[in-house]
Amino acid sequence: MSKKLDITENDLLVLALFSDGYDREYYIREVCTHLPITHGTAQTVLVRLEEKRVLASSQHGKIRLFRIKTGEISIQYFVLAEIYKKIRFMEEHPYISEMMDRISSFTRGTTLLFGSYAKGTETEESDLDVFVAGAYDEREVAKIGKMYDVEINVKAYPETAFDLKYRSDPLVCEVKKHHIVWKNAESFVREVMT
Repeated sequence: MSKKLDITENDLLVLALFSDGYDREYYIREVCTHLPITHGTAQTVLVRLEEKRVLASSQHGKIRLFRIKTGEISIQYFVLAEIYKKIRFMEEHPYISEMMDRISSFTRGTTLLFGSYAKGTETEESDLDVFVAGAYDEREVAKIGKMYDVEINVKAYPETAFDLKYRSDPLVCEVKKHHIVWKNAESFVREVMT
């Protein structure tokens, strides 16, 4: 007999917060300042995710710090969090989502949206910043930009862009911190968490 997966939208919100860089530690009150949840809810969610072995905590004086615990279950939960971020973005930006769907059909490898759209600071004049860990068809992407009348900036790196070799690269660090994974979420999560 299988058990139902017990995951709430608040769980996904907290995981999405930890996915900004995949390297931060947060204490309970800090989570509340970044998310629209109460102190009690934050504590409940963090403790539940720790019990599920997705997060780990350590005590520093009176402050309890939470961080990502590496392991297969964490990877799967963070894949869900990345998909959740993409769905929320798609609901809020259907026009850009349609464009990203078309662009990703001409990319091979992991495709991410970064820049102002990923940060939530976009304006009507914002261009579209796309990161591809792999290859893409430059001509087809340019056609899509003309069709939608949006400037598309694609930064292409090798498929190993999230390996140790590139960890200190400023662009890779920025993409890890503020991103929406459009294609190959599991591959991205595995690479940044190992």
